[in-house]
Amino acid sequence: MTPDEGQSTREEAVGLHWWNDLPPEEREFWLQACGSDRPADAWVAWQQAACRRTPDARDVRVALDMLGGTSSVAALSSELRRRHPRASGAQIHGAVQTAIRDGQIYAHEALLHTQSPVPESSPLAQRPYSIEPRG
Repeated sequence: MTPDEGQSTREEAVGLHWWNDLPPEEREFWLQACGSDRPADAWVAWQQAACRRTPDARDVRVALDMLGGTSSVAALSSELRRRHPRASGAQIHGAVQTAIRDGQIYAHEALLHTQSPVPESSPLAQRPYSIEPRG
């Protein structure tokens, strides 16, 4: 099996999972949108539409499925960027933050990217500081 075949197989499995999770009215919508009665065509239509809009919770689930269980912020951001090339950085960030809030990826992993602990020996850890507004 070549890498492309592996990607195609995963893509097909994710498409099947996407289809099975759709309520009947959404299935009907995507079948009408693609002008076909084949779920595979509906999956292609949904992916094409996804490229032109802001990522949502379903996009995050699909991206995580494509990653095969990898749940890092960097991997999710990269997969969402690949699937939504027209989305802004803020839109991708918002989708990732929602995934953290919803427990789809671990918040502690995300915090590692945004915070670093202050060592106990640091003067910052010894006394509180406040920032006064300039008047």
